[in-house]
Amino acid sequence: MNEQGERQSDDDGWESAIYYLGNWDKGDMKIGWQKIYVYDSDEDDDMEHWFNFKSNGKKRFNDSTENHDIFKEEKINGKRYGFDNRGVMTYEWALATEGEKGASWASTSSWRWRRWR
Repeated sequence: MNEQGERQSDDDGWESAIYYLGNWDKGDMKIGWQKIYVYDSDEDDDMEHWFNFKSNGKKRFNDSTENHDIFKEEKINGKRYGFDNRGVMTYEWALATEGEKGASWASTSSWRWRRWR
């Protein structure tokens, strides 16, 4: 569901949706960690992804309008997680900070492992 209260039910609606109300036959707002089965047009396949929804029901995601390749890092229950612009929790190697002094592709201190829940 988007912020205007409209249901996002098309194949890629999950990418821009802000709230998750469960399957089509449910309707209750979900919070916390949710493993959701979606059609991922980037991968050309159906996949399961981990998402996290705040106590107000809003999806955590990289809301940067400048660079969608950067992951937004959030601290949840004392652990750090990365989320892409669609809200998918990331679990891969990524540069720790874009543009940080001394950060480079060649330096091991510039890389962070994006944990899997």
